[in-house]
Amino acid sequence: MSQAVWPAVSGICPSYDQARTRLWVWLTSLQKGYLAMLPTHRQSHGRTRRRRAHDSLKGAKVTLCPVTSMPKNHHRACRQSGYYRPGLTIVVPKLGIGVERD
Repeated sequence: MSQAVWPAVSGICPSYDQARTRLWVWLTSLQKGYLAMLPTHRQSHGRTRRRRAHDSLKGAKVTLCPVTSMPKNHHRACRQSGYYRPGLTIVVPKLGIGVERD
């Protein structure tokens, strides 16, 4: 078996020798499969499903507006009265929030 023959410029430039060494290490590790970046063991279906048990989406919290007693989402203004929090009422005529309806 023959070994790889390097060019005769070895020893002339230290940075060249370092680059050649790094390339050689990278190529040998690539041949051994170290750079594949794949898991060594397969994860079972049960373990995967137990991990994903907490990933489900939860429904939006709904409360009642204290002014109109209509349902409204948390941290959102009421569509009927524009109530957001005590002392703050929002009026947006374009969206119909907080506007008197006929």
